[in-house]
Amino acid sequence: MERATGKLQALRALWQEKRGTRAIPSRGDMPVSALRPWLGHLALIDLTGAAPCFRLCGTGLHARLGGEMTSRKLDAVSVAHGRLLLRACIEEICRTLAPAPMVHAMRGDPARTVFHDLCLPLGHDGKRADTVLFASYAERNA
Repeated sequence: MERATGKLQALRALWQEKRGTRAIPSRGDMPVSALRPWLGHLALIDLTGAAPCFRLCGTGLHARLGGEMTSRKLDAVSVAHGRLLLRACIEEICRTLAPAPMVHAMRGDPARTVFHDLCLPLGHDGKRADTVLFASYAERNA
């Protein structure tokens, strides 16, 4: 768990640094080079269409989300894989413009996998979220 929380705390600190004096940073403030330590555990969720859609989904998120989600709508994530929790988190960060950590235990998983997640709002104008930067790390309990 320490590894997961440390990685998410470092990502949150980067988000804080990049936002500066604005409410939230823009997607352009978070280049791939800055996100390299988290690649594979990140997704970008576009909020500009009729429904939230995964613009990008790292391979490390496939177990968390139930498969490859790139170019798929949020509704493609099953309830067991945390669709309702993720939707609630997105609604919260759109309302508050603040980072939102989550913990999700996978239903029916005999190894008792717990995912430590972080949703971070990004917005072109620094005032309204139009993209979510989502990160997740698994912790397995025997």
